[in-house]
Amino acid sequence: VQMPVLGFLQVFSDGAASQFKQKYNVVNLTFFQDMYGLDVSWHFFASGHGKGACDGIGATIKRSVWQRVKSGRFMVSDAASFYACATSWDHATKVFLVTSHEIHKNDEILHARWNTVVSIPGTQTFHSFAPKAPYVIGCKMYSNDSRTENLHSFRAQNLSNGPEMQCPPTVAAVSPPLCFGEIRK
Repeated sequence: VQMPVLGFLQVFSDGAASQFKQKYNVVNLTFFQDMYGLDVSWHFFASGHGKGACDGIGATIKRSVWQRVKSGRFMVSDAASFYACATSWDHATKVFLVTSHEIHKNDEILHARWNTVVSIPGTQTFHSFAPKAPYVIGCKMYSNDSRTENLHSFRAQNLSNGPEMQCPPTVAAVSPPLCFGEIRK
């Protein structure tokens, strides 16, 4: 989806580690600027706290589809039939169908990207992530915390392109890239 007037995207979601708050989704954030020209940050509510507008919109669409299924007008057995039902009436919400083909057409790129990533130590203690460069993410305990930010490299390899310096997984990255070691409280 192209949105030429959008320059910064702030994502808010719950902190479900199995769904959202894991290294694969977070490392993808570090490529948003290069891929879409878009600055992005992702903020997580404590699990079970905070429902956003998207929760209500999703619930409204699902309830409307369920009502049509119960009335016998539709039979929903997969994503395509859900999409057909969800787009069968006028509403302000734009519904997209993402096919298996669309999901899998980037498998090669994603597997190459994910193959070498290392986990963020203490992932569950952070509630805010903002990319600094490809494979480098800023992690904060709180979204509005301006005092501390841990920088994490998803690659335990050399960030400076020199043969001798090996960086630990959690590093400070500057331009030109240098390795300063861990930044911890």
